[in-house]
Amino acid sequence: MSPKRRSTTNQMFNNTMEPTITGGEFYNIGGDLAQNSYTTVASPHKTLWDTIAGVGASHNSDLQFARGSCLHGTRETVLQDIYEWSTSGSHSSPVCWLSGAAGVGKSAIALTVAKSCAKNEGLAASFFFFRSDPKRNNPSFLMLTIAHGLSTAIPPLRHIIDQKLANDPSILEATWEQQFAELVITPLLKRRWWRRVQERVLPRSIPKYPNLVIIDGLDECSDNKTQRRVLSILISAYQHSDFPLRFLICSRPESWIRDVFDDPHTSALTKRIMLNTYPSSEDIEQYFLQEFASVRKDPRYSQVKFPSPWPSHADIQRLVYNASGQFIYATTMMRFVKEDYSHPITRLRIILGDLSTQIPPKSPLVELDTLYHKIVSANSEQDKVLSILGAILLLPDHAPSSPEFIELLLELSPGEVDISLQGMHSVLDVRGPSDEIQVYHTSFTDYLYDEPRSGIFYINGAAQRDFLASQWLKVLSEHCKPPVKSFDLSTGIIFAKWADFCSSVEQPSKKLLHDLKSLDLLNLFTAASVNLPSRKEKPVPTVKLRAHWPYLALLFHSFQTVSSWLKQAGNSVDPEIIERFDNVPDHLRVQDLSDEETRSDLETWRTLNVTGCEWESSLTQRVDASVAKILNRVHSSPSMCPLSIARSTSGIGTNIQVNSFQIVKRLSDDLQTSAEFFRRSKKAGIREDRSEIGAIILNLLNSRLLECCGPKPEVFSMFCTIYEIAVEFKKDLNRSYYRLESFQQKLLSWCDSFPHDADRKELLRAQILAFFQERNESSKPFCPCQ
Repeated sequence: MSPKRRSTTNQMFNNTMEPTITGGEFYNIGGDLAQNSYTTVASPHKTLWDTIAGVGASHNSDLQFARGSCLHGTRETVLQDIYEWSTSGSHSSPVCWLSGAAGVGKSAIALTVAKSCAKNEGLAASFFFFRSDPKRNNPSFLMLTIAHGLSTAIPPLRHIIDQKLANDPSILEATWEQQFAELVITPLLKRRWWRRVQERVLPRSIPKYPNLVIIDGLDECSDNKTQRRVLSILISAYQHSDFPLRFLICSRPESWIRDVFDDPHTSALTKRIMLNTYPSSEDIEQYFLQEFASVRKDPRYSQVKFPSPWPSHADIQRLVYNASGQFIYATTMMRFVKEDYSHPITRLRIILGDLSTQIPPKSPLVELDTLYHKIVSANSEQDKVLSILGAILLLPDHAPSSPEFIELLLELSPGEVDISLQGMHSVLDVRGPSDEIQVYHTSFTDYLYDEPRSGIFYINGAAQRDFLASQWLKVLSEHCKPPVKSFDLSTGIIFAKWADFCSSVEQPSKKLLHDLKSLDLLNLFTAASVNLPSRKEKPVPTVKLRAHWPYLALLFHSFQTVSSWLKQAGNSVDPEIIERFDNVPDHLRVQDLSDEETRSDLETWRTLNVTGCEWESSLTQRVDASVAKILNRVHSSPSMCPLSIARSTSGIGTNIQVNSFQIVKRLSDDLQTSAEFFRRSKKAGIREDRSEIGAIILNLLNSRLLECCGPKPEVFSMFCTIYEIAVEFKKDLNRSYYRLESFQQKLLSWCDSFPHDADRKELLRAQILAFFQERNESSKPFCPCQ
């Protein structure tokens, strides 16, 4: 075999021993040709793990601990059927669908099989969906989790998967179909071909590798369309006759899932196990006996005088009858009985007490619903409990359903959520103040959302979301009133996501609309101007974002989100409310100030924000500092604030077209001054920071400044000068800031924005194209855009 030719990228790291660079943009410059290489030198296997770390969907994740597995001696028949299928090889169907109603113990069975097969080295990967967890209720990490499991459990596959990740890191963000094809199917088929060769030469020396993949709770994955898509992706693997994996898929028998498995092609590949055909009463009885025995032996209850027997045989039989084959009833009831700071005998009496007259008589799951009813009604402040439960169920992915955040949103005292939920730890996993509260089982969520089942404890999702949106606006207003305090993580989320949460309300109520109309938009501006982002920024090296820009940008986005949402809400929305949020930055006005310089700084600040100039240069630093002083002074006296939001043209608001042109001119002058300074420094052998040049170019290219200048002839000549400076310093600046061809596109867009002057547009467009054609031809061998 001839030696492989080293790539340009590899030559950059000659003689390097085990580099640990985790990625980046490297430049290999030879002569005048600059080549750009995006390279990841670190372990692709670790990169893959870093991508899925924290999801917690695998069987051995701590997040699965609360699910529990089957007690020894229970569910033996169904477990034996699954074990026999999993080891039967090509003699049986490669897919097993374990189906059953909510609460019958599918997840406990799946977890038991996963632990057993992992111990016997038969498990390749596992993924447990969970509806109330944003990382585990969608398949974004499913294919990557399977790929990581394969590369970990089957060592010969690691090199193939690692090589794919090293050659194409974008696969981590590709479609699920592509990820499955390139990180699962292709590596397995490559290995399968080599394995057949080995089997012919050395058949006894071939090790047996794991091949079982367990996917639990498919019905808790997003929506029915997504669930069908996941099944389609997995089943597609069997068009390859040599595909070796076996899938155990557990779900409720939803009609759309059943339709997929009823398809003749899929049906021929599938073994069906329906839990309702397996008697479970004896298993549930055994579970109760073991659990009550553990209660009697628990040191926490050493002072309790249990009657003998406790519970009685009749009580056990009644509990088994009430469970109706649902293990979720048994596990939830035992958590209720064993809850901290409670008396187990008293708790069992509550369960065995008479049915409440408030339980709907026609509930399809009457005993489970009765249990849930008793758990929720254990707290006397039921309105507060329902508000907290609504927040737990309805808060979006970006807002933590932690006690701290819920207390902030509902204006409760610290510790009040924990106290209110003291009697509900059998259905809710409540940990620390900053830990998200989890619902143990989706059947409890189903109960709360189903009015015929939950009755007085029904949570109307639409109404509750509207209420939470109003609360969100109330808390936002309070935290943005002068004097504004620095945002912490929770208040930062309140500020950043208020518009997104409000817009999730399908039809806003009159109260929510009133709250939006009453929202002081100017207070939001002042709050954004005195707060720095709570998250760590990752600015482009040597060029920094303007300190307050992230919050200002979020605010501009929020106004536009609310405006678009209200326009779609229909005729019930007062047009005046829509107008309040429509293009708010364009209506910022400056009151009459005697200090001309301050007034000018405020107008410049307004224009910089409206046009989206996000990078820090000497101009933005000075203007931001000037405005910050003003805002800090007026926080204690809101009436002195020099800013206002007005729809009319009254006041001294400078025309944005004129001001934009003036800023472009100032930036152009600053750029020429900086360029001359660096030329002189270079001649003197002094290397100076060129971030000023990079920041100015970024603000000119990545903002709306140019479009807002209007049809002024001077703009073209200024941008030509700016382009020449960019070309001159292209080797000294990180080219990820901009691409030189962006200048041409920017000028053409500016030209096209001219109103009603076709002849002038055509003439200017020809001049722009001629200018860049001439520059490209003269610098073609050295052009980094080629």
